[in-house]
Amino acid sequence: MATSQPKGEQNFARFPGVDPYIDWALGAGRSHYFLPGRQSKWVPVLLRLKGISPAAFAQGGSFIKRDDERVQWQASLRISPFSTNFRDDDADMSYCAAMTTSDFFDFVRDSPSLREVLAGLSLGLPLDSESLPSGDARKPGDRP
Repeated sequence: MATSQPKGEQNFARFPGVDPYIDWALGAGRSHYFLPGRQSKWVPVLLRLKGISPAAFAQGGSFIKRDDERVQWQASLRISPFSTNFRDDDADMSYCAAMTTSDFFDFVRDSPSLREVLAGLSLGLPLDSESLPSGDARKPGDRP
């Protein structure tokens, strides 16, 4: 995925609905946001979606066009099965909790069509690796 600015320079606060605290937590404050020595690659967030269901969002909806980017997108985002089990017609305005990687934030930064369906993005409380299930996390849409 092509990036429009160097990876080290985050400026997500410029996007409407994005919690400006994310810039600090993903940048200079990362070592303080997570407990020292217990950082995880997964960052908890609360998403507010507009005009798209959590399941369609997790799959890449209409905002991810290329297959290779869709694979990268799906690997960067884990939405709770509780949210993805709703019908697609429940898409007027949805909130869902998710775990994301830094690649997810690259998509947010670089995709205007993604930002059209992302009405809000707030940072969750920090979780460490012991808070996550052991082994590989489930893929979006997987049933428990």
